Amino acid sequence: MSPAAAQSLATVERNGGLVSLEACGPNIVHVTIALDKKEVDQGSGYGIIARPDTAGWTRRGDAARDVFTSSALQVTLDAQPWPKSPTQMERHFVP
Repeated sequence: MSPAAAQSLATVERNGGLVSLEACGPNIVHVTIALDKKEVDQGSGYGIIARPDTAGWTRRGDAARDVFTSSALQVTLDAQPWPKSPTQMERHFVP
């Protein structure tokens, strides 16, 4: 088995970036954040040796967020708006 064999729960697009969640058990999730689809497709890479296990994971979502739940974890991916540039006031006085 290669370390990159974990099964992806989902890959979602967030403001031009990709967020991929890979489940390796009810309490192990590997998160990849990338701009390039090739980075997400590579899998978890070195250091992740757990066997793939998406059993027991559920996904629910709406326009505001995606929620992934197992018996041990809940992972929420919010769909936040693209960050704006700071105003003149915010540049000189940190909010």
